[in-house]
Amino acid sequence: MTNRTRIMLTADQTDGRYSNVDEVFKAGMQSIPHTYTYHSETFLVLKGRMEWTVGGETQTIGPGDLVYIPPDTAHSVLR
Repeated sequence: MTNRTRIMLTADQTDGRYSNVDEVFKAGMQSIPHTYTYHSETFLVLKGRMEWTVGGETQTIGPGDLVYIPPDTAHSVLR
């Protein structure tokens, strides 16, 4: 549910260390709770506001804020 997704680096290109993805989320976008067992995720908000629920805790974040999601941690988002 994104406006645009641009893969800048894949896990294969970084020997499995990380991926770098630039995404623009549509207003009203939401994801159901899900987990990834093999990697963490970090999101940096450049503009707008997003409500993230990570490990049962919900926060609204905005420009300049980060959200970190460890492996095996349920998370969802509402934009």
